[in-house]
Amino acid sequence: LIGELMVKNIKQETLLNKFRDGKIDFAMIDTTIVLADVVGFSGDFFGRTIIISKGLIHGVRANNPVFASKGIVGKVIIAYQNFSVILPLDHPNFKIAVLNKNSGVQGILTVDMYSTIAMSYMRFGSHIAVGDTIVTSNLSHIFPANYPVGSIIRLEESTDALYLRAVMKPFNEISNLQHVYVLLKEDLVIDEIDIETNY
Repeated sequence: LIGELMVKNIKQETLLNKFRDGKIDFAMIDTTIVLADVVGFSGDFFGRTIIISKGLIHGVRANNPVFASKGIVGKVIIAYQNFSVILPLDHPNFKIAVLNKNSGVQGILTVDMYSTIAMSYMRFGSHIAVGDTIVTSNLSHIFPANYPVGSIIRLEESTDALYLRAVMKPFNEISNLQHVYVLLKEDLVIDEIDIETNY
């Protein structure tokens, strides 16, 4: 009897966590989404991918955007029948066009070998400051515009001293996610093999 109650409590707690994670904190327009469980990780810490519980039979395809309650998480790179592999936004191969919501300055989200996430390739003198919110740009071919990405925590010069680089903290803590959403899109025209330069 105690064992049955413990199992019941665990199931209820799991459902409650899924309900909490399922609350989206930003505006979305006319989208079809599917909720998936994070079931594992693959690869080393600085280059790992996320495995989720939904795949081809659920409508998931390569290059589908993935997000959680507070903003973007990554994109699908491989979809199998019952599960898919996600390239997260803290992976060195992940790049997308992003925008400073406060000033409209455009840039590219880049990740270095230490998983430091930054908005890069901005000219010196660009209107950008610590605390600014970064969102997906309308120049992105993967994500709809204005999906939250993160906030700027420091500004620095690029290694070649040609551009400004804004290091950011993502709104979602990738390693702690238990559930994510996959945005289903019918009009994908991106080459599914080229995962390093799509943005």
